[in-house]
Amino acid sequence: MLEQVERTSIHCTLCDQDKPLDNFYPSGQDSETGQCKACVKKRQQDREDQLVAEGKPKRPRKAKKRPLTVNPEQLLESLSGSKANPRLELAAKILEMQQRTIELLVARSK
Repeated sequence: MLEQVERTSIHCTLCDQDKPLDNFYPSGQDSETGQCKACVKKRQQDREDQLVAEGKPKRPRKAKKRPLTVNPEQLLESLSGSKANPRLELAAKILEMQQRTIELLVARSK
């Protein structure tokens, strides 16, 4: 029977060196070749420099999404106006339902 050997390094196809696994981005494929993080970053930087030299704008980085934190009481107060946003109204109703559910669960657990 063939034994599986655990790899400790991968060969980078760009810099032609064997490097530890943590120097590579994870991929869904189990291949023996790839490009190390340093080579990937260098290639991206070279591409951005080339775009700037050609007078083209750099691609904007995607902003990290922050989780939405809402205080239900403040949300309900803000919705008490005459022309409220329908999405906010829906969010307020959902928050009310969640609060009721939590209250019911707490009451049942006693």
